[in-house]
Amino acid sequence: CSEVLVEQALTELKSARRRGVAERTQHVVDLCTGPGTLLLATLSEARHAYGTGVDISPTALSFANRNAELTGLRIRCAFLNGDLHTDLTPTLLSRNKMHQARLGSHTNADDGSKPPGFVDLLLCNPPYITSAEMAE
Repeated sequence: CSEVLVEQALTELKSARRRGVAERTQHVVDLCTGPGTLLLATLSEARHAYGTGVDISPTALSFANRNAELTGLRIRCAFLNGDLHTDLTPTLLSRNKMHQARLGSHTNADDGSKPPGFVDLLLCNPPYITSAEMAE
């Protein structure tokens, strides 16, 4: 399943670039990121993209940060604690500014071509929850 999501993500990012929707960098957000697998796999192939991973688990975020270091993708991603009910807009705005500072002129986060906090691609592969767990 993860491979299919990453392949589709890469197809969507490439398609947007071909259509001129994203001329420079693209911002990928991965909700329920866990250890960052989807985000990091996507960023490793989409060299023009940067990303933000969000998870409710501090332990998962610790693994995600370590994996970003191990893969050499740390400069192009950030991980933050949050859940699906949190308004991420203020955080994404600050993350865009952080990525712009890290990447310099390579990012169009604030050049007026996209609204502040814009997300080019949203990934989400939440943990599987059984019907019994949902009933609790």
